[in-house]
Amino acid sequence: MTSAGFSREAIKQLRAVELRNRPPEGYLGTEKYELLGVYKKDLDHIARGLAVELPEDWVDALNTLRAATIFEAKSLAVELAVRKRKSFEKRHWSDFSKWLDDCEGWALVDGLCCDLLSVFLVRWPDLAEKTDSWQRSKNLWKRRAAIVVLVRPIRDGHFADELFARMAHLAADHDPMIHKAVSWGLRSAISTHRGHVEEFLHDHESVLKPVVLREVRSKLTTGLKTAKKKNSLK
Repeated sequence: MTSAGFSREAIKQLRAVELRNRPPEGYLGTEKYELLGVYKKDLDHIARGLAVELPEDWVDALNTLRAATIFEAKSLAVELAVRKRKSFEKRHWSDFSKWLDDCEGWALVDGLCCDLLSVFLVRWPDLAEKTDSWQRSKNLWKRRAAIVVLVRPIRDGHFADELFARMAHLAADHDPMIHKAVSWGLRSAISTHRGHVEEFLHDHESVLKPVVLREVRSKLTTGLKTAKKKNSLK
């Protein structure tokens, strides 16, 4: 099967189960993508079937699928790439990192960074240098990606210096999507760098948004992003 043929078959299967679900606020962040509303379980099912049909030039096939202006096609490309992670070579970074260029909305950015790009950084740590410039981008989603791509690695203690430096740089960023990324990054770092997180809150308290301080402090004290309210006695 050719790359174009594979992409057509993938999109055909996605359209066969489209549901037109209403996504959560900010999910797409743009009107540029068509949203089919495919459930995650259906997307995973399609990915399992298509994974065995990937052409020999599977990177080209996934690039073709990713180029479709359909939200689920882009998500499916990430899922299929992750299923090929045992075949990753360092040179593939240049293909997959380019996918960030057309990402809009937290769903695409977070899926790409957490599920796919972070795999490369853990395997080839020097690639983290290539993500450093994202924090200074005028593109909101690249700034978010600069933090999100390190969220999973930090849970195992990787890239602490890089993550805290980026969060410090973006602590006063005006956009809510960055506030939430900073909160996520800090909360993810608690298990391996609790003292550093506490120090960060102290040093940047004047610029961090109240929601960030509230969520991270709750995580530090209760283990939860949002502390559960106790039932009041009447």
